[in-house]
Amino acid sequence: MKRLSVIAILLLVAGAGVWYASRMGSHSAITEGSYRSNEIGLAFTYPPTYDLNARHDSFNGMPVQILTLIDASSTVPDMSKGPTAISIIKVARPATTTLEQWVRDSSITNFYLSPDKKITQTTVAGQPALAYRYSGLYESDAVAVEHSGAVYIFAASWMKADDAIRTDFKNLLSSVTFTQ
Repeated sequence: MKRLSVIAILLLVAGAGVWYASRMGSHSAITEGSYRSNEIGLAFTYPPTYDLNARHDSFNGMPVQILTLIDASSTVPDMSKGPTAISIIKVARPATTTLEQWVRDSSITNFYLSPDKKITQTTVAGQPALAYRYSGLYESDAVAVEHSGAVYIFAASWMKADDAIRTDFKNLLSSVTFTQ
């Protein structure tokens, strides 16, 4: 009888492990310096000195997924606006406009804060993308790319032109792959 109980417990634990592993396929996998999520449709690498946070929100009534990478050594004082960061936003884009028009017209892109209103062509994961800069609390580099009916807005905020976060951002962009 004791042996039967042990076997039942082992089968239960094994079954739970299989269930958990199957669920992880549709969720995020974060390891130090690496991110992969079928839900958001992205994989990329980043320096292990960053903390990555994921959250859901909404924009114009549509769901939005947001990833934020903040230097783990930074401290955020109470009542502050926060440190510089790398962010990734996934949002649905209406099919009635071009990506460039959507970037120019949609407030979520912060393009309205661009001092020169200049957009340049680039690529992300082999997909055509649009790069621009905007000014707010910090200066920011941004890149928008469309994939599978969604727009991914990648942005990095910085204080000085030679801040390491700008290089980290470029390296992150060069490592991006779409998982769907």
